[in-house]
Amino acid sequence: MKEFKVKRFYILLLGIIVPQIIMAQTSKGVVTDSANLYKEMLDDPILLNEVVVKSKRRRYSRKNNPAVELMRRVVAAREMTRLENHDYYQYTKYQKISLALNDYNAKDSDSISTGKFRWNDHIEISPYNNKVIMPLSVDENVKQHIYRKVPRKEKDIVLGTSSTGINQLLVTGDGINTMLKEVFQDINIYDDYVRLFQYPFPSPIGSHAVSFYHFYIADTVMVDNQECYHLEFYPNNPQDFGFNGELYVLTDSTLHVKKCSFTLPRKSDVNFITNLHVDQTFTQLDNGEWALSDDDMWAEKSSGRYRGT
Repeated sequence: MKEFKVKRFYILLLGIIVPQIIMAQTSKGVVTDSANLYKEMLDDPILLNEVVVKSKRRRYSRKNNPAVELMRRVVAAREMTRLENHDYYQYTKYQKISLALNDYNAKDSDSISTGKFRWNDHIEISPYNNKVIMPLSVDENVKQHIYRKVPRKEKDIVLGTSSTGINQLLVTGDGINTMLKEVFQDINIYDDYVRLFQYPFPSPIGSHAVSFYHFYIADTVMVDNQECYHLEFYPNNPQDFGFNGELYVLTDSTLHVKKCSFTLPRKSDVNFITNLHVDQTFTQLDNGEWALSDDDMWAEKSSGRYRGT
C-alpha cells in the first residue's frame, strides 16, 4: 500500500471561569497588534446578561427514518474501508501540540517570574476562539507509523522533534508534556469508541452510533468536488459522554466519511473542559483507498477558580 501523510494540530487553552461576558468595540476592522486589541477590550467593555434560547423539540423516531437507514449503511460499510484490512501499511505523521493561557489578562503576568522573559510581548489572538491568549509551549514531532496485520503489531519511529516555550523554563516541563499527550490522543472515528480526555465516547459511525445518537440529513453538498450527504447528530441525552457534530459522507457505494466535525455538548462535565472542537478530513489516495489527512483539535479548560469583575 502506498505511504501517505497525516497532519495533526492540537491546542489546549487554559483559562479561568469568568461570570460575565465581555464584548469589545473597536474602531478598526482589522487589528494586527494583539496588545492594542487587548487595551481596546479593556477600555470599552459591554457587559451582557445571560441569554438562553430554546427551540421546540420534535419527536425523534428511528422507524422509517431516512437518516437512520443511511447511518446503518455507513456503519456496515466502514469495515470494508478500514485501513486495518490491509496486511501492511505505513504513514508519516506530523503532530503539533500547543498549550496557551486563554482569555489572557496582562495583569496575570505580574505574579509570574521567569527572569528576563517578557510575557506580554507574546500575547496573540487565537484563530480558534478569537480570544487573547498567551502561548506557553509548542511541541512538534514527525513520526513514521508502521502497521502489520498478522501477527498484529504497530510502532512509531520518531524522525524528528522540537519543543519550545515554558517546557524549557520550568522543571515541570516533562509533566506538562505527559499531560498533553494523555489529553490529545489519536482519534479514529472508525473505532466503536473514541477515547478522549481519558473517557470513552461512542463514535458517530461506531457499532452503537444509531442507538446512541439522533441523526438528521441536512442536505446534499459538494466537498472538494465530491458529492456528500451532510448529516447532523446529537446524543440522545445531552449529559451523556457523546458528541454534537456533523458528518459528510460520500454518496457513492463506499459511503466513506469525507469530513467530520464534532464538539462536546454544553451539559457534559468532562474534567473542567468548557469547549472542545475536532475537525477531521479524509483524502483519497492514488490507489483508491481513503485515509485521514488532517486532524485538528482544540479545547478550552477551566482552572476551576473565579476572577473578580
